Amino acid sequence: DNIAHVPGLQMFAEDRVSYFGRVWRQPMALSARLVLLLVTILGIGLIGWSQRNAAMPRPTYFASRVGELKTVVLPDNSTILLSGASAVSVSFQDKERRIVLARGEALFNVAPDPNRPFVVRAGRGSTTALGTEFNVQRDGERSTVTVVHGRVIVNSAGPHSRSRAILGHVMEVSYDDSGTISLVR
Repeated sequence: DNIAHVPGLQMFAEDRVSYFGRVWRQPMALSARLVLLLVTILGIGLIGWSQRNAAMPRPTYFASRVGELKTVVLPDNSTILLSGASAVSVSFQDKERRIVLARGEALFNVAPDPNRPFVVRAGRGSTTALGTEFNVQRDGERSTVTVVHGRVIVNSAGPHSRSRAILGHVMEVSYDDSGTISLVR
C-alpha cells in the first residue's frame, strides 16, 4: 500500500514481480505440456489395448461330469460331443476356430469354413480340419485322433522333434508329448 504512492518504487516492484512470474511460469508451462503429452500417449495406448482385447474374445469352457455325455453346439453350427469327465475351451477368432481339449475325449462334427480352419489342440499336438468329423482322446501324455469321415492334418511338436500326418476316412494316429506320432492305423 505504501509503494502505491511512490511512483518510482511502484514501477520497480512491478518489474520484479513480472520478471519472477515469467521465470516461474515458463517451467510450469513446460511441465503442463509434458503432462498433457504423457496423458495423451497413455490414453491412446489404453484405447489400443482395449480394442485388441475386444478383438480376441475370451475362451468359453465346457466340461462333462463322470458318466455324462454332453453335446455342445458352437456358433458356426459345429458340434462337440464330450465324453464323461472331459473338458474343452472354445475360442472363435477371425481367422481360426480354436478348441483346446484339456482332458478326456470329444467327438467333433465340423461345419465347413475354408476361411477359418477348425483347430483342436491336445497336449503338444494339434488337429486341423476344414469340414469333417473326428474324435480326439487325451489320456495322460498321449493323444489319439480318429477320423470318422473327411480329412484332417495332425501336427505334433515335442522338445526335440516335429511330426505331421494326414488322415482320411476311418484312419487313426496317436502322438505323445515328446512329439512322436505313431504309424497311421
